[in-house]
Amino acid sequence: MKESIFPRSKPPVIEGLSVQDVDQMIRFTRPAFGTSNWNTKAEARPMPYYFNLDKAMGSSDAKESGVFLDNFARHISSVIQHPFFRKTLGDQEPVLGYVCSMGAPSGIVQLRSALSQRLDMASVLIFPEKRLLRSRVICNGDEDNLNFPESVKWLWERHVLLLTDATTTGDSLASAKGVLKAFGASVLAAVAVYDREEGAADSLDTVDIVLYPAYRASTFVMRRAQLNEDKDLIEKIQKCTEKERIVVRDLSTVVAKAS
Repeated sequence: MKESIFPRSKPPVIEGLSVQDVDQMIRFTRPAFGTSNWNTKAEARPMPYYFNLDKAMGSSDAKESGVFLDNFARHISSVIQHPFFRKTLGDQEPVLGYVCSMGAPSGIVQLRSALSQRLDMASVLIFPEKRLLRSRVICNGDEDNLNFPESVKWLWERHVLLLTDATTTGDSLASAKGVLKAFGASVLAAVAVYDREEGAADSLDTVDIVLYPAYRASTFVMRRAQLNEDKDLIEKIQKCTEKERIVVRDLSTVVAKAS
């Protein structure tokens, strides 16, 4: 039987950041975009872009980085503070669960300390490929909670907000849910900096994880089109419905050029 976190009502649509704040995030993360031979599992075709937040974090000044972190923290707060999720949380605060890929640097790790400080929340690192939490789990800097597996006992019956830099198919986030379940924790929702719109939101919905990206590929393309006064592309985006978004092969061309 399919597990259901939301058995009675649909999760809310959250407006998210202002246009100005999204523009700042797009400007800040522009160095994160590049080209690669990425292949999705849904369709085995090359993708001419990738998203590596390390490149943005490493190429920005402290002021721009601070504004980006403030914006992302505010986006996370808008999810957590929504009445729907506050009802789920009750008197507890959520745990921030940073989903990390193996064998590659992850910008989301760099965000951990800054976001935890801004939001004043406990955090864990989740490595879905290992099907384990990180062996040294830090809970608000508590040095007494550093031994595995005793260190994750506090996670039992806690709600975790999953965080990642970019989403593609949603596989890593779905796997992270399985990891947390093994430790007695459940997923509140998932937040990403950027959603490639390759089906992550739909696939995560099947395992009862709601995705709230700070911005999407179509948002990126729309803002680029508006700034460049590309009326044809603006009209094409506006005609797309939620079920008929611009296909990624169209989006990726613009994204790749932006890098």
